[in-house]
Amino acid sequence: MAHTVDSISIRGLRKTHLLQLVRYIQNRDNEGWYYGQRDQFERRHADLLALADRIKAIVNDPDARLPNTTGERPKTRSEDSMKKTTEARVSGTLDPFVGQSGGCE
Repeated sequence: MAHTVDSISIRGLRKTHLLQLVRYIQNRDNEGWYYGQRDQFERRHADLLALADRIKAIVNDPDARLPNTTGERPKTRSEDSMKKTTEARVSGTLDPFVGQSGGCE
C-alpha cells in the first residue's frame, strides 16, 4: 500500500554525516556523470544542490544541534567532558586524555 512521506528523520546523524552527503552531491559536478534522461537528471540535481546549500547552512551554524538516537538533547562537548571528569573522580580514576580527541563533530 502506498503511503505519503513528508519528512525523513536524521536522528542519530551528526553534522559530519550531513557534510559528507553535501560532498557526494557536489562531487557529481566535478565528475559530470548522470544517469537516465540528462535534462531530467539535471533538474533533480539542481534541487539536490539547493538542498546541499541548506544542509551547509545547518552544518556551519554553531548553534544548530541535531537530535541524537535516544531523542535527548545532544550534550555539548563541555557538558560531556564535565560528566566524564565527575564520574572519574567518583570512581577514583581520572583519564588525562578525556576530551582531547580533537575530532570534529
